[in-house]
Amino acid sequence: MKVDDHSFYGVIKNSPLFLLYDGFLAVFLFFCMSGFVLTRAYEKSLAGWVDQIQSRIARLWVPTIAFGIFSLCLIALFRHRHDDLANVINSNTLSCCWRVDKSWLAILQEIFVNPLFLGYSDNYPMWSMIPLPSSAHFLIKSGNALNSPVWTMNVELQGSLLILLCVRLKERASVFWAAFVACAFCLLPAAFGAFLVGHMAAVFRFDEKKFRLPFWMNEAIAFCIMVWGIMRVAEAETDVAATFKISVLIFLGVIRSGVAKAMFTSRRLVRLGELSVTIYLVHWAIVFGPGSEAILMCIPVFGVEASRLIGVVAVVLFIVMISNPLSVVDRLAVDISHAVKRRERLDWRKLLPPAIWERAARQSLDNA
Repeated sequence: MKVDDHSFYGVIKNSPLFLLYDGFLAVFLFFCMSGFVLTRAYEKSLAGWVDQIQSRIARLWVPTIAFGIFSLCLIALFRHRHDDLANVINSNTLSCCWRVDKSWLAILQEIFVNPLFLGYSDNYPMWSMIPLPSSAHFLIKSGNALNSPVWTMNVELQGSLLILLCVRLKERASVFWAAFVACAFCLLPAAFGAFLVGHMAAVFRFDEKKFRLPFWMNEAIAFCIMVWGIMRVAEAETDVAATFKISVLIFLGVIRSGVAKAMFTSRRLVRLGELSVTIYLVHWAIVFGPGSEAILMCIPVFGVEASRLIGVVAVVLFIVMISNPLSVVDRLAVDISHAVKRRERLDWRKLLPPAIWERAARQSLDNA
């Protein structure tokens, strides 16, 4: 949808507020944070390579499958309502996505294989480095996916393996590790560069106060780094290199700032962070399904522009609300992942939703 630069949406798009809804930039920030967190986790873990890889696959595959089925159910319920809305508001995104092949074989491949193991031809960084024949029909575009944002799960799996390799190299030979990281920065796509930035920040303890600077000076430096990135946010709309640079600046500024870390570790934001995976994996289907239906129902009463605004607010609130009970899937994935890594026999009674909800309720009471 073409946005008038002088409209309300155009002003947001050309300002630092673009950060609030630029999903691509948010993904790169997540990759930076993932590289940072995984490095610390792998440094502490005594599990072997195979256990670590299997654990990571379980962690990502369970929610991918579950919310692929969730998206399939919403497609069955709301069918082509997103097409009807696309015709009304002239939205390219609504008209080009959710073009799912309805055959059973394609559906099974889309739920179990494509998101985590194959990726999508237009949103898969490694395919840009591998020449593929035109007959490679096993790849589809993300617009034909059940849940388009899951392209990041495939990149996340590869990034996890990259960080695991980096950590193990660092433990055995720092020289080879440094050479490998340098080559990876130069040769791999920018998405993996974000993982490596997080990895380097963790290795060199960039978040710790080992630099002997006064508190005010440390915060000023961190603030300047963040502002430098945020003020360039509008450049990230179509430029992958700019997206990478801006995400790195914001990430480094946040982890360096004591004030920012204190703010992001507040109870409410931590709770929102616990729901982030669920929110990310359900939002697409809700926007295209019930979100489109809600806006179409409002248009005859409130008009197009007001209905779009009402729809955005209603969809955001509904996504957050429904993500709370659905987060049981993410907790299930974490439990299975831990069991796989420790080579424990899975006690399925403890992994059933009622048991997970009960444990989550106890944890909430303890935190209170």
